[in-house]
Amino acid sequence: MADAIVVGAGIFGQSISAELRRIGMEVLTIDANKPMSGSKPSAGLIKPSWFSGMRHIFNPAIEKLDQLFGVQDLTFSVGPMSATVHWVPPALVLMGEYMEAEVIEVEPEQKQVVLANGEVLSAPIVVIAAGHWTTQI
Repeated sequence: MADAIVVGAGIFGQSISAELRRIGMEVLTIDANKPMSGSKPSAGLIKPSWFSGMRHIFNPAIEKLDQLFGVQDLTFSVGPMSATVHWVPPALVLMGEYMEAEVIEVEPEQKQVVLANGEVLSAPIVVIAAGHWTTQI
């Protein structure tokens, strides 16, 4: 049994899962989609509008980040026509155990999570980190 269940594998769910693991807890993260997949409506939320004067706010922020952290332009050169890449998504490493499943109900008093397939999971700590666009839990 996990020490904590985190519902949602977005940026907040990932952060919570990683922090709980850092302090020694066994964490199960559950999301209906792949980790960090985001919701379709949220794709345009952080895009600055250059027509509304945001460039005057956004550009100085990038300059400040460059001063503080040394932001670099990344370039690439054409190489071999094919290659093999072995990559482990950092999100999967940080959050511990992961289950791709739809959560349909959370019962706070019993500290339980009910999945769409009828399975009931419980843990001493249950965190809901589902995104703003979540319509059901």
